[in-house]
Amino acid sequence: MNMKTMIGLALALCAGAGIMAAGCPAGKTCGAAGVRTAALEASAWKTSQWLAAADAPVAGDAEKKRQRAADGTSWFVGEIANEGDVKRATWMTTGLGVYELYVNGTRVGRDALKPGYTHVKKTRRSFTYDVTALVKGAKGAKNVFAAEVSAGWWRDKIVNYAGQKSAFRGVLEIVYADGTRETVATDRTWRQVKSPVGHDDIFEGEVVGASNPRAPDLDAAVVRAEEVPAPGPRLESEAQPGAEVMRTVPARAVHAVGGGAYVIDFGENVAGWARLAL
Repeated sequence: MNMKTMIGLALALCAGAGIMAAGCPAGKTCGAAGVRTAALEASAWKTSQWLAAADAPVAGDAEKKRQRAADGTSWFVGEIANEGDVKRATWMTTGLGVYELYVNGTRVGRDALKPGYTHVKKTRRSFTYDVTALVKGAKGAKNVFAAEVSAGWWRDKIVNYAGQKSAFRGVLEIVYADGTRETVATDRTWRQVKSPVGHDDIFEGEVVGASNPRAPDLDAAVVRAEEVPAPGPRLESEAQPGAEVMRTVPARAVHAVGGGAYVIDFGENVAGWARLAL
């Protein structure tokens, strides 16, 4: 197979912020269900807790010397049964580390690398989505909400390992057909699920095992997430559009440089993830 046909680069163009990157199947436009919407009332956060994986490793002297974030990403899963027929479902979320959201196995939103970079000691950003189209709406139906959180700009070398464990926090507001409302927040009832992603870092990329990294094993033994104290930074709703995957850029030339190494030329100056088909 020609190396030129094997390599593509997925780019996300962030409005007003240059070029960002995110993974995307070659030749396809990346997308996901769930639409960004206005945040819930700030008081809703009071019902929720920050969740972390109890057994998550923390970067020690050895990792810091190698300038490497601690291994692992964290999956958190909550299963919620509808008390009535659903009219609208809104999920307000935030994370310590880059995170992605899923409802019933479908990725929520088109954002890449959220919550983005902020000063770790000053500000955290939240993202809110209308997930009505993703939930099973009938009374009594059960819906699975999941979040995957990696090191991001929280516990890697770019912030001098300021953070400890990656964490997730969320509040789901469900409006039922009869007008009643239910608020479901992250707490110790949420499950911690082992992630097949062995390592994920802004600088070092992602190491994935043989299993599907987007499919947490819900049949595994129940391990509850650990509630952790709220970090110091203030929490604010993100008002700007997020970075999104817009196109795939194929390689224009491949140059063998010896020793089994290659230099890939994409024909433009970009930053992004390379996708290699073997």
